[in-house]
Amino acid sequence: MPEFKSKPFLSGGSDTGSTDRCLRDMVALSTLPAMWLGAEPLRIAESLASSLFTTLNPEFVYVSFTDGPGRPPIAVAQTDRYGTSAQIADCIGAPILERARAHDPDDFLMLSNPLGSGFLRVAVRPLGAHAELGVIAAAFAEDDQPMPVHRLILNVSASQASTAVQSARLLRALRESEERN
Repeated sequence: MPEFKSKPFLSGGSDTGSTDRCLRDMVALSTLPAMWLGAEPLRIAESLASSLFTTLNPEFVYVSFTDGPGRPPIAVAQTDRYGTSAQIADCIGAPILERARAHDPDDFLMLSNPLGSGFLRVAVRPLGAHAELGVIAAAFAEDDQPMPVHRLILNVSASQASTAVQSARLLRALRESEERN
């Protein structure tokens, strides 16, 4: 009798460890909004970038939120487990935001590596229909093709972040209204 091996449906891999890890990552990401309750957008961006960096193991993660009309965007580039770079965030922000607004999320942005030589394959997800709330991105080595699980994690993260940013904006507007009265 032939032996059949099942393939995890998320990662495309051949072992159940990949599926188990994906499920653990999804559960961990789903708890972030509880931690973000009442948090400022910078705190949300930093914790999301750190979580995605740990989960996806990319070259870098970029998270940017627009904190409302007339306010400067908040941008974080996580470049290693414990480090961020404002310079890299400034350097890569415009092309990533443009990609999020004008292209299919399943198309990758090829970006010159701001950390070294060569190019990176960047998966970009808008926050909001046209990135009006911001954008998240994860960069992988040019020869690494992000797996379906990476895309799923980015999609869930974008959804969670969109809700958190909207909530932070509403909470700030409520506080400002109360202060005026």
